[in-house]
Amino acid sequence: AGATPAIDGVIGALEWAGSMFAGTDPNEGFQGDAWDIEAFKVFKETSGGGLGNGLYFLFDTYAPPTFAGEPPFVSDESKFVIFLDFDGDSVVDQIIMFNDLNVGEVNTAGGVGILGPDGVEIFVPDADLTGTLTASSQVAAVLDNGGLLAEDAIPDVGFLQPIPEPGSALLFGLGLMGAALRRRLRSTDWS
Repeated sequence: AGATPAIDGVIGALEWAGSMFAGTDPNEGFQGDAWDIEAFKVFKETSGGGLGNGLYFLFDTYAPPTFAGEPPFVSDESKFVIFLDFDGDSVVDQIIMFNDLNVGEVNTAGGVGILGPDGVEIFVPDADLTGTLTASSQVAAVLDNGGLLAEDAIPDVGFLQPIPEPGSALLFGLGLMGAALRRRLRSTDWS
C-alpha cells in the first residue's frame, strides 16, 4: 500500500499507488478536455493517516477540471459523482457527489474535496459512508457535465472491480500455474 493521498488537487507520482480500485478511459471528447475522465482511483484508509479513516477518490481529467458545464451546456454545473456497491451485487448502495457547493452523499454534506490543476481529489470519512468496501465491492464514476454520458464515465458500462492485493494476485497466479501443470500431466501419454 502507498502513502495516504494528500487532498490538494495535485496528483503526486506515487500518491495513489495503494489504490483499491483504478480505471482508465480513452479521451472520447471533442475538446482538450476538462470534461472527460482519464483515470479514476479509490484509496481506502484504515490506519488513521492523512484526514483519517475513510475513502479517498481521484478524478484525473485530460485537462484541468472545471465546475462549468461542457459547451454548449456552459450554464450547467459539472458534478463529480461516485457510485458505491458495497456488497458486490451490482446495485448502487451509496452515491457521493462533489460540486462547487458540497462534498458527500447526495442530500447530506460531508467530506473534503479539492478541484486543482491536475484533477479532483475527494475524501469521505467512514462516518459518512453507509458501508465498507471489501474485496467483493464495486465502484463507478461519472463526470456529469451535460455532455454525452459514455465519455464522462468510468467504466462506460457497469462497475470497476477491486485491484487484488499483491499477495492475492501471487496466489491466484500460482493456482493458475498449478492447474495448467495438472492438466498437462493428465494429458501426457505415459505408456
